[in-house]
Amino acid sequence: MVHHSQPSTTSLLIIIDDKDEMEIFPIFLKAALRHYPEELGFLFQTEFGEQTACEFVIDVYGEDKTFRAIGEFIPFNQTTIPILHHVVEKAPNLLNDFTIYYPSAIHLRDSLGRKFYQTKLACGNESYMDSPHVFRWIER
Repeated sequence: MVHHSQPSTTSLLIIIDDKDEMEIFPIFLKAALRHYPEELGFLFQTEFGEQTACEFVIDVYGEDKTFRAIGEFIPFNQTTIPILHHVVEKAPNLLNDFTIYYPSAIHLRDSLGRKFYQTKLACGNESYMDSPHVFRWIER
């Protein structure tokens, strides 16, 4: 059995610095997406601490450059990748930002067949007290 090493936040820490002007991250993301599409190229993987690879890149390059790079390989108008499901599970603090860029992804189902709101509930990021409108359909 061949074991492939997985990219990680640590890998990003090693290869990215603020002097490369966003040259390395797109190359890293393209390769990671090619080899690990189910995990979205480990964009939302955490290794040390609480920060995901995506959060790290946003901190280094800013939101505009990061989303332009992500959009190059995961097009904003795509309707097949449930990217918001990954965000709500791994980086819920980025949910509003990703929803702006990927609004149609809210209607997709994840690999377990769950709709977005089901994933959000399963992650424990939503409760009735936080958003009663999400649960309105239960009352009927």
